[in-house]
Amino acid sequence: MAALGVSILALASIRHGLAFTSLCGAMAGSHPRTVKHVMIIVDENRSYQQVIGSPSTLGDPYINNVLAPSCGLATNYHNFSHPSLPNYLALTSGAAKGPAGNTDCPVVRSCPQTQDSIFSQLGNARRSWRQYSGRMPSNCQPAGSYRSQRVMYALAPYYISNPVPSECRKWDVLLGTPSSGALFAALSPTTDRLPAFSFVAPGYCNNMHSCPTSAGDRWLQTWIPIIQKSAAYQNGQLVVFITWDEGSGADDVAGEHCWDSAHANSSLYPSCRVATLVLSPYTKPRTRTGSYFNHLNLLATIEGMLGLPRIATTSGCYSLRSAFGL
Repeated sequence: MAALGVSILALASIRHGLAFTSLCGAMAGSHPRTVKHVMIIVDENRSYQQVIGSPSTLGDPYINNVLAPSCGLATNYHNFSHPSLPNYLALTSGAAKGPAGNTDCPVVRSCPQTQDSIFSQLGNARRSWRQYSGRMPSNCQPAGSYRSQRVMYALAPYYISNPVPSECRKWDVLLGTPSSGALFAALSPTTDRLPAFSFVAPGYCNNMHSCPTSAGDRWLQTWIPIIQKSAAYQNGQLVVFITWDEGSGADDVAGEHCWDSAHANSSLYPSCRVATLVLSPYTKPRTRTGSYFNHLNLLATIEGMLGLPRIATTSGCYSLRSAFGL
């Protein structure tokens, strides 16, 4: 019955354009077995309390006045480690090996990652993925200079297991603008052009790393309506997660295990707790969960939503699916 309900609504969206105007919840109760597409948008360096709260103080009215009340929010979600790179690797493979475990390691050959990742999972299954990166100079560009900082653009070059290296040159692409470019084209309102998995990195201003929180809030305010109107979302075949790579604070220590039970104390370790928003037609507005989740749980959830087997690092991780009606 649930599958029939989804198919009817999907057919309506194809024939009549925008089938529902509510951002989340239009298909609540359907509980899809899988979906065709999952997207994760990763912002940077904001602890939970720096994002969720008074928008007039925090500078993020779209997140607090629209996204949080319209969709789902994990209130006890924790990042993997510090600094940024270990978290990006954990979100895509559940691990960060060698120097990448406690450094941003911009020289890829110094920090090769041999473990399986969601990129290799999809490639081996002959399914597609994309990383859409803001301000990246060229496809599959791992590192570069931006405002005199060494920054990471692409994740896939760190993974050396086949078939990721060859796919990276084609599938790790410049994000583009809200009116043109790779992501805009994939989010067509008439034709579903998204890959199975989309990793969206807005860029070092739009992801809040080097600019105020308000810059990232405006980026989301621009792009989320485009995502909502896409054929994939309207057909009930796209689930979107918005999270932060890590929190920030005086307790930020490179390489600390933010996912363990000791660091789950948010009062003592605020830099280990980040906000995670869940956007889907299946998630009721104002859904909240205080269950403990972290980046490995999110990766396990993405694998399940796409019908992929668990990789070793997520084999024991429970999913966010039941908490958010997925």
